Amino acid sequence: MSEINGTFRNGHVELDSSVDWPEGMRVTVFRNREIDESATKKAAVADQKGLASRYFQEIREAWAPFALKYRIVPFCTPVFRHPSVVVIGTNHSDFDPSDIERSEAIADRYASGILEENTFLRHNHKFAIGLRDWCSHAGIAIDAGWIGTNRCAVQTGSGGIDELKDASHFDGCQSRMDDILRRLLADLAPKNIILTGKYAAALFYPSADNKGTKFVDLKPRDELFGSGFSTRLIPIEHPSRKDLFRDKASQRLADFLLR
Repeated sequence: MSEINGTFRNGHVELDSSVDWPEGMRVTVFRNREIDESATKKAAVADQKGLASRYFQEIREAWAPFALKYRIVPFCTPVFRHPSVVVIGTNHSDFDPSDIERSEAIADRYASGILEENTFLRHNHKFAIGLRDWCSHAGIAIDAGWIGTNRCAVQTGSGGIDELKDASHFDGCQSRMDDILRRLLADLAPKNIILTGKYAAALFYPSADNKGTKFVDLKPRDELFGSGFSTRLIPIEHPSRKDLFRDKASQRLADFLLR
């Protein structure tokens, strides 16, 4: 007996090709789960790529006034739904301080699109080294389930974000970026959000902008998003200051990161 594939639609099975079976012939229909699962996976991949591309473009547009002079780097890892951790920093600087040419090449790749390359796992800039060190001391393994982005997507030199703040359009760009980040996080639904440094922390902790605020004042908490999920917010010092804050940051990560 020949096997014919088909599609169940509107209460009927539509065969993929014509048959010469006699009228009234009994047939057995079963669900092809292998094909179903394959289609579901393909749809999920397409959905995540579309989501990532949309936010990549939105972030580039938000910082467009700076694009003539600076690179706009929306993400430094792959982007996908339900990550275990989203790490938010201030902004990008050098990806490889020991090799300027390589650093420039890495930055160009990240500025051109979303890569499969995770900067926390692959690169040796101060931020990545510090974050890996603190997580190691906390007994936490950084893996491919971590996403990285910044509150400001403009890559600067050693002067950092202070290079940008005097520009007349900076506040407007930052306000648009903050809105994009909140929507992005609602769509991604991460288990944890690690806010590194006071500038990143101010996205959820406005008092972080105050000079007298210390990280002990910025308590980790669960944040409920409008889309109906809760995520753990964990503010920590900036990982580029690895040795100075290792004990405090590592302890906070060990105590509050949801596994």
